[in-house]
Amino acid sequence: MSTLTDRYVHAVTTQLPAGQRDDIARELRATIADAVEAYPPEDVDAERQALLDLGHPTTLADGYRGGPRALIGPGVYPAWAALLKLLLAIVPVIVGGVALAVSATEGEGAGEVISAAIFAAFEAALQVAVWVTLAFAIVERVGVDPGTFAPLTPAAQWAPEDLPDPEARQVGWGEASWSVAVAAVGIALLTAVDYVVQVDGRPVQVLTDLALTWRWVVVAGLVLGVIVAAHLLIRGRWTMRSATANLVSNLLVGVPLVTLLLTDRLVTPAARPGLLPGNSIEWADLNLGVAAVIIGGILLWDTVDAFRGAARNRRG
Repeated sequence: MSTLTDRYVHAVTTQLPAGQRDDIARELRATIADAVEAYPPEDVDAERQALLDLGHPTTLADGYRGGPRALIGPGVYPAWAALLKLLLAIVPVIVGGVALAVSATEGEGAGEVISAAIFAAFEAALQVAVWVTLAFAIVERVGVDPGTFAPLTPAAQWAPEDLPDPEARQVGWGEASWSVAVAAVGIALLTAVDYVVQVDGRPVQVLTDLALTWRWVVVAGLVLGVIVAAHLLIRGRWTMRSATANLVSNLLVGVPLVTLLLTDRLVTPAARPGLLPGNSIEWADLNLGVAAVIIGGILLWDTVDAFRGAARNRRG
């Protein structure tokens, strides 16, 4: 059972950058202990009063940071800011590299190839910022119990006993961040890269018309996946609602991809000489089938794992 001090320290430090949390937590606990000792031993409300004297945890956190924040609420801001910095350092580089490789096959000049890569990287960064921010805003408003963050919003009346109880995370930061990163890279690659290759000196569309149409279904599934992953980052555990949303996301991503791969309707036949070694149709069919099985297996495992986590959380 957590104490009022545990709740207060957690409420303050969860709003701070990860690198500062341990030091500030130790400092804050020492301050609270000293304040409690200053009260008479018979005062049973000494701990509660000491916390009230320190002030609202969000106001105190703002003091440690040097000022208040906006756009995203105090309960989700640290996760949002840390994740956005991580993704902006990774996704644009990956997308820009893919765009550079694709553009290089079109026989364009070095300036045009570099410009295409820079434009794709910029568009990827913009999409990462938009979708991650939107996902956190949605989760904060509709995906989490409103009472979770209400005690973290400064108000005229507040009480230490109303602060949320620290819970052990079921899903780690790294796992949830990886999910967001994969989804963000997928969204950027499907929307920011022009898939055209040079075959015998002429430009050829890589994806079939059906694949170009279905890619927006996949993008919708990936966007939903970002929202689900944002929920995991905030809550740290699966719920039946988030597991169900994860199932829908995996279906939107998996059904089009697996169908296109198994029916060999992902890549246009004219583009294969520019993509596949030896232009061997048997080789292509074999590898497309293997890719479909791998994608289907990963999505199935992810879906089952989410529902298992939700079931464990419900039993707990």
